[in-house]
Amino acid sequence: MLLKIAHICFCGEPAKTKLLLETVGYSALFSTRLRPMKITQQLLSNPVENFKMSFWQRPNSISIELLEFDSYSLKCGLIKPVFSGESYELIAKKNETLISNFVNYKTGIFLGTKVYYDTSKQGESFSFSSLLLISNNLNDSITFWNALGFRCVKRYDKEALLEFSCLFKGNISIHLVCNDVNQILFEDIDSTGFHVLAFISNSTTQEWKKMKKSGFDLTDIEQIKLNNIIMDIFYLRSPEGLIIEIISLVNS
Repeated sequence: MLLKIAHICFCGEPAKTKLLLETVGYSALFSTRLRPMKITQQLLSNPVENFKMSFWQRPNSISIELLEFDSYSLKCGLIKPVFSGESYELIAKKNETLISNFVNYKTGIFLGTKVYYDTSKQGESFSFSSLLLISNNLNDSITFWNALGFRCVKRYDKEALLEFSCLFKGNISIHLVCNDVNQILFEDIDSTGFHVLAFISNSTTQEWKKMKKSGFDLTDIEQIKLNNIIMDIFYLRSPEGLIIEIISLVNS
């Protein structure tokens, strides 16, 4: 069973990224240098001996894992964050609006990445609890995210709104927008921008068996010790090309 969303990843200019994360209320929990697992190497654009990561948290927002490599993939991250509330004027708003059946978004640039801004919650504190993904097949996308515990709360011809009820940290929503272009993009773990959606599970082994039975393409399960915590991890890929990371904590 998936209990909550652990984090999403971000790759970009480290100094600027850390400064802006602090400005919107994120704080660093820890920072370390890692040797990548074998299954992580398989999802990098180029193999590396080690890389730096730091983990950032903010109340009522998705945690962010900042990854630092010597060089980055040419492929961009596929997650389009949806921010709401006070943006601290860090989002360079454009004269562009995404009209949907659910909410109207303003588009902007945050850390060099295109993001969306929910204008219906202006005046509230900054929050990051929603994602926008581009889907080439809405039915396949909904089937996949249902298997991960998301429920479809609204659906129209070209878009759907999915919601995940986290056991410990409120609700997270995914807004799927259908793109008629029959081209699936893929991201790498060292892609620039926002990418990789990670979940905490009570049993990686059981989750792996369930996903394998559903016919999804999975990596092996590998174990790593991070910040004095032993974890079992595997990856799979969503129909949109997004890397999904499933994590469970190992009792020591």
